Amino acid sequence: DESRFKSGFRWVIGAVLALPWLVVICWMPFQNSASADARPAGIINSYSDEVVKSIGDRTWVVTDGSVDWHLMISAGKLGKNLRLLNLKEAGNEQYMRYIAGFTDSVRLKNIARIGMLQFIQELMESDPEIDRKLAVMSLPDLWIGAGYTIVPERLVFLGTKKPASVVPSEMLSRHEKFWSEMIRNINRYSGKS
Repeated sequence: DESRFKSGFRWVIGAVLALPWLVVICWMPFQNSASADARPAGIINSYSDEVVKSIGDRTWVVTDGSVDWHLMISAGKLGKNLRLLNLKEAGNEQYMRYIAGFTDSVRLKNIARIGMLQFIQELMESDPEIDRKLAVMSLPDLWIGAGYTIVPERLVFLGTKKPASVVPSEMLSRHEKFWSEMIRNINRYSGKS
C-alpha cells in the first residue's frame, strides 16, 4: 500500500514538474514564429537566383556584400562556384588574404594586400578574357576604368571591348521580358496580384 502511494506520489510530482516544461515547449514555436519565418526572405532568394543566372558562366562577381550569403546559396543550388569580391570588405586584411587565395598569380596575391580596387583593376587589366569571367553588381564604372563598355545584363553589369556586338533591340527585349517576370515575382511575394 505504501509503495503504491509512493509510486502514485512520484507520478503526480513528476507530472506537476513536467507540465510547465511541456507548456513552454509547446508555446515556443508560436512565440518565435515571426522571427523564425523565412517566407519574407523568398524575394531575396529569388533575386539571388536571378543574379546567379544573370552572370552566366562567369565566376568572379563584384558585390557590395548585401546579399553575398544568398548568392553563395543560390550558386550552390545552381551548381556554380563563385568568387565574390565584396567592396565593403576592402579594408579587412583577413578578407583580402582570403581573396588572394582565389588566384595562383603571385602578382595578384601581392596586389590583394594593397587593396580591393587595385586587385580588381589588375585582375581586369591582366586577363584579356576577363569579360567572360567577371560580372559587376556594384560600381559598374570599373568596366570603364579598364577600357570596356558597360553592358547591362538583367541584374549585373558585364563589359565588352566590342560595343558593336551589342544589339540594343535584343537587349531591350530580354530586359523587358526579364523585368516583367521580376515584377510578377515581387507582387507574388508582397501579396499583390
